[in-house]
Amino acid sequence: MDVLSCRGAIARCEPKILQRLNIAPDAWVNSLPRIESEFHTFIGCGDSIAPCAQKLKQQWVKGVGAAKRLFGR
Repeated sequence: MDVLSCRGAIARCEPKILQRLNIAPDAWVNSLPRIESEFHTFIGCGDSIAPCAQKLKQQWVKGVGAAKRLFGR
């Protein structure tokens, strides 16, 4: 079976996911023990968390500060 025919498969020639997301591997590994406590409902860059919160009619979202530290924006 061709690996790329599988749903969601990523070609081996593609850059690693953390590289594509511009996340430092050390920062990601260091954030894992606190991931559930720092990000409650959403995880992603701060710029993408706010619109998600608005869609759910939430005024405040936990994780924006952690997102800025981890993702740099």
